[in-house]
Amino acid sequence: MAWNVLHGCSQGLRGPLDVLEQKVEIIRPDGQAAACTEEPEIVKLRAGDRMFGMMPLPFATYPAIAMRYSSVDVSKLKRSLGKALTAVPMMAGRLRSTEDGYEVVLNGEGVPFSIVQSSEKVAPDFVEEFRLPDFAIYCRPPAVRAGREPLMTVKLTLFQDGSGILAFCRSHMLLDGSSAWTFLSFWASLARGDTATAPCTSREKMEELIPDESRTQELAQKEIGKQLTNSWFMGLVGILVPVLAPVVDTLFLHTRLGLNRHRVYFSEEELAVIKDEATPTEVQPGQDKWVTTQEAFCAYLLMTLGKHILPADAKGVVQMMFLLDVRKALGLPANQLMGGGLTFTSVLISDLKLRTLPELASQLHECLSKHEGSLEAQKARWQLLNGACEKKMEHTLMQEIHNKTVDMKLAVNNSSKRPLLDFGSGPAESVVSDAGPSLLVPAKGGGLFLYLDPNVFSSAKCSSKEKRSQALEALRADLPQRGTKRKVHG
Repeated sequence: MAWNVLHGCSQGLRGPLDVLEQKVEIIRPDGQAAACTEEPEIVKLRAGDRMFGMMPLPFATYPAIAMRYSSVDVSKLKRSLGKALTAVPMMAGRLRSTEDGYEVVLNGEGVPFSIVQSSEKVAPDFVEEFRLPDFAIYCRPPAVRAGREPLMTVKLTLFQDGSGILAFCRSHMLLDGSSAWTFLSFWASLARGDTATAPCTSREKMEELIPDESRTQELAQKEIGKQLTNSWFMGLVGILVPVLAPVVDTLFLHTRLGLNRHRVYFSEEELAVIKDEATPTEVQPGQDKWVTTQEAFCAYLLMTLGKHILPADAKGVVQMMFLLDVRKALGLPANQLMGGGLTFTSVLISDLKLRTLPELASQLHECLSKHEGSLEAQKARWQLLNGACEKKMEHTLMQEIHNKTVDMKLAVNNSSKRPLLDFGSGPAESVVSDAGPSLLVPAKGGGLFLYLDPNVFSSAKCSSKEKRSQALEALRADLPQRGTKRKVHG
């Protein structure tokens, strides 16, 4: 199957890059010069994988990761990618629909590797999120599901001083965020010439974890207080998504719909102060007298944003959601590749306006470590979601879980502990992804970048541009000082 870099993929109408030359090479598993002509091996996808590939591009259906490097060894990148695909051949395959879902055909069609020569002198220090369609090759999800487009693309944009932007896109049906970083880390190890353990691609254990209908309904009764039923919403989604997806995808690629998160930097020292000031000095019996950096930082976000965007008459009931990796809870290897290995854990907080920073952080900690975010709870939530997917009731479930009546919602995906990848020419100098919701990514030299999802403002019914700007400025200007342990309005 011939693949055209312009077919079904992103070539932004506003593309600001002055391109001198562009070449596309198809990278296949080592030793495979062409696509397989005999009957290839098949990898059956779970119903839970389907969920992550059915929505338009703004829903991170085919998300990108873009990294900035001061120098790039192109030949080393291509050779090592061939080795990585040999170990993980499904990424070089194509999807095929079946009567009851989808499967990956390991036919070696390959991964398009696009190399662009720009006339611009130097790569930008940061790839702003709205410019991702200029640097990455997005494929439209319907074409990916139909097998007309690849499951993964790579684009390298080279600048005159030798710097470059390496962008990687993939189908969420195969790789969630953790899986994407696992695959990229493996590829980077091969590029450096290091001995590397291939990611786990076996899916047998995952299949064993999928509950039957009876167990799914038991979990639903426990988790959401009712059993799942087919609803009109699922039928409406099935009608509207295929109709609207082409329009939404076009808006994403050419007007950057949804690529509008706000980037804010926090240094290691600032994070350390936030953690110190969020650590409780007094706790209730049975509570821990410590919190993690993530819990402290998220408490600080809730406190600061709530101060500036909650209406004056709001009761201060907020929903804090964390995107957690469930591999440990499921007993799967840490390097297990899967499309849906992450699950949302939701924490409800009342009286936000009256809480101190340690009180907020302590509640998040207790919920994440012992209650809503415990390993047992993570496993139950994942099994419930995947059992619901088997019966095509996942949208009903997601409505029950996420549509809470609250004054503000904030959801966070913490990727700040992941390494800045080194493909043999030094670690990346910056990284960005459009996978959401609000995203924490590592910063060069330590610290992190917060990419804040503007949905937090709409959840609080804050439409004032002035208030939004004040809240964003406060994230930097209102950092706690040591020894304060202050309240929201202190």
